[in-house]
Amino acid sequence: MEIRYQLFEDECLLIQKFSGSFSFEKFKRYSQHVLAEYAGKKVEKVLLDFRDIRISDSVDEIPEEIEKDLDKVVQIRTNINRNKLKDKPAKLVIWVDNPQSTVMAHLFVNRFPAMDYEYCSTAHNVIKLLRLPPDFNEPEKLVQTLENSF
Repeated sequence: MEIRYQLFEDECLLIQKFSGSFSFEKFKRYSQHVLAEYAGKKVEKVLLDFRDIRISDSVDEIPEEIEKDLDKVVQIRTNINRNKLKDKPAKLVIWVDNPQSTVMAHLFVNRFPAMDYEYCSTAHNVIKLLRLPPDFNEPEKLVQTLENSF
């Protein structure tokens, strides 16, 4: 799995692009890395681009172990929210465009009913949900030019 990311400080926006086969271990290491890197920064909006992530080689099959991995991801995120971010409010939007990424996003979002987490499948909705400024009206270009990789 490859993860590309960038913080746009003036907009308090963190964009993250996940590609390839999902790896819980890599996600865990990345979460620790990005938290250490941006812990003191103000992040009010987060875009997770899941459009190129795979959780199975079969488009129609969702492996049973993904549910266990997702529970671990939720546990990490819950601990980060509670202990590191002190439950600072942030709008989190997951960008999806296929059945696998949609299922993963849906399961994740449903595990945080009290949080401002959503998923969508269009650039228009990414802009609308995150209330991006006019100079950020092409999220696809932003995602393609992210400066950092993990």
